[in-house]
Order: sequence, then structure tokens, then C-alpha cells
Amino acid sequence: MSEDKKEVSKNFFCPLCDSKVQSFVPLGGPLVNEYAKRTPAPATGKSGETINRFVMELFAPKAFSCPVCGGMDRERLVAAYLLRRLGRNFKKPGFRLLEFAPRAAVGSFLKKHFVLRHETADMFMNGVTYKVNISCMSEIESETYNAWICLHVLEHVPSDHKALKELFRILKPGGFGILLVPISLSLPMTDEDPDTSITDRWRRFGQDDHIRLYAKADFMQRIKDAGFILYALDKEYFGTITLQLLGLPMTSVLYVAERPS
Repeated sequence: MSEDKKEVSKNFFCPLCDSKVQSFVPLGGPLVNEYAKRTPAPATGKSGETINRFVMELFAPKAFSCPVCGGMDRERLVAAYLLRRLGRNFKKPGFRLLEFAPRAAVGSFLKKHFVLRHETADMFMNGVTYKVNISCMSEIESETYNAWICLHVLEHVPSDHKALKELFRILKPGGFGILLVPISLSLPMTDEDPDTSITDRWRRFGQDDHIRLYAKADFMQRIKDAGFILYALDKEYFGTITLQLLGLPMTSVLYVAERPS
């Protein structure tokens, strides 16, 4: 058989767009160039928990985004969880889900698989349901949402304690939220400083608009202190085969915060 007619092996799966792919795409472009320029060993480095920017896995080196839909590694993990929790035939038009810093791949996934009310929020983006500061969401009434998704937002916020309290307030009793932030497994305590220089932010936090890099135990405690019941879902929940298919490191954890009924 000629080389061009051989079937390409599809080793990975993106639940966002239901695509089997040969490989995922490493993170590239200006951000990576800036990382390389600023520091030879970025803050998250190989100690990152749920991140494929620098983590090298034998089965999926730097498997960051889907070549079909562009969905990121952490978004694939969220999709896998929602499919398991809600089911593919979930139909509740009154079920309200709020996505912070919305991403096109997540929006398309939600529309494809679920019948629910998907709304969005961001401080700077246009076209969102709420142009809002996550630390003070007076525009949103208490106990409004059944669920929310908040991925890599809290590391930008001056007071993540206030933001977590607001996330608790807008959630209905019994509702749940999905949280992810950059976590370094090598840090004993969260490193944070909103007043540090841009250069120091690159060195300490891995990005110029981040003001903290979380330690795992400290991050979990902050969520609990806001009143949530916290579930840290790892390879024991998802299974190692699922994480491998998603191109995710075996250290990956999805944090699900529930408001008590």
C-alpha cells in the first residue's frame, strides 16, 4: 500500500468536538517565545498539575490544544466531566450555567451536547452576558446559577477570596462549579504579590498578568473557606486511560466546588 493511502492511527480523542486525532498541538506563538525569553525555567515548569505547556508525557508531549476545534487541555478535562455528570441527553432549558472567560470550543460543546441556558461573563470581553468583575458581581442576583465554569481566572484577580465568595453567592444550593488555576506541586504555599514587577511576575508566576501561583493544599483550603464542599477529581475518578486519550498528564486534577443544599 502506498504511503499516502495508509490509514493514520488516531491515538487521542477530543470530547469537545468528538474528534479522534493523531496528536494534539503544543502551545506555540508569542506567549511561548516570551516564556523562553524571560526565563529558562518557567514558574509552573514540570511541577505543574493540570498543564501541558511544559509537562512532557511519554504518550503526549506538550499536548495542549485540539487541531480540530482548538480546545485546550483543561477544557477537554471539563468536557469529559460534564458528559459524565450530566449525560449526553441532558435537557433542562431552565438549567443555567455561567462560563467565565468564555471559550468558543466550550460554547460549541455545550450547545452540541446539552439543552440548557449557557451564559457568559468577563471583565474585558465584548459580547458576553455580563461584563463583570468576578470579585463584585452585583449585576447577578444570589442563587441564580445551577453551575458555573471558571478556568484560569483566579490567578489574575487581586482578591481571590472575594471572588470565591461571589462564586458561592451566585450558585444555587446544590449547584456546582468547576475550578482550575495554575498549580505548582513544588510550592508549599501559594506565592502571590499583586504589586510585583512585570519581570518578577514572569519569573514567579509564569505570566505577566498573573499575580499568584497556587500551591495545591492552599488552593483547596481557600475554596473550602468560601463555604464550598470540594471534590478533587484525579486519575482515580477519570481513569488513566481517559487521561491518556485526552492527552493530559497523570497529575491532572479537576476541582469541583458544590454549594451545600
